Amino acid sequence: MTDGRDRRATTLLEELWSGQLEQVRAALRELPHRWPHPDDVPIPLPSADILGMVREEVPEDVVLAYFDALWHGSFTPAPAPREVIKNVVEALLRYGTDRAVSEVADDLSTGFDPIGAIRDALQQIGLRGATDAAEARVAARLVALLLRHDNLRPTVVQALADWRDYLSPQPLLEPILGLLTDAEARQVSGTDQHPAD
Repeated sequence: MTDGRDRRATTLLEELWSGQLEQVRAALRELPHRWPHPDDVPIPLPSADILGMVREEVPEDVVLAYFDALWHGSFTPAPAPREVIKNVVEALLRYGTDRAVSEVADDLSTGFDPIGAIRDALQQIGLRGATDAAEARVAARLVALLLRHDNLRPTVVQALADWRDYLSPQPLLEPILGLLTDAEARQVSGTDQHPAD
């Protein structure tokens, strides 16, 4: 027999994937405060696709609730930090407002492992690239905010330099290069190599 907790977990899953804005909003707001029981129906990490299924424009509060759910929710199986960051980045590029970008930058730079989180987030942006100018602006804004942290700046610059390994992010680099010192820009663009004497 399915008890109330099990029914609620099943309902949460249905709400997350319903495509109905109010149901998705309510489910996302509940997830960070839910303590799963071993007998509950497992709730896996919800991908950014749950926002894409909403049939209307996704408002900022729902995007922020999605980030909060991913950072603070309990999921089964427990996701690796990199998987959480991959979905945060995906949602941020698709639906990022200035406030959303600012909150993600804060979360990345003040979490348990800011160096690893920033490296993983920028690697994901490099692998994915931007599908349009709006996504490129979101990526550039995130980088600009991360560069404000002097202690994390070398990590950001190195992650940007690693974008040279991917084809997709090259258009993303143009607005970002202007945020860097000359030496950093050379490092990122790969022109800091000196010929051997």
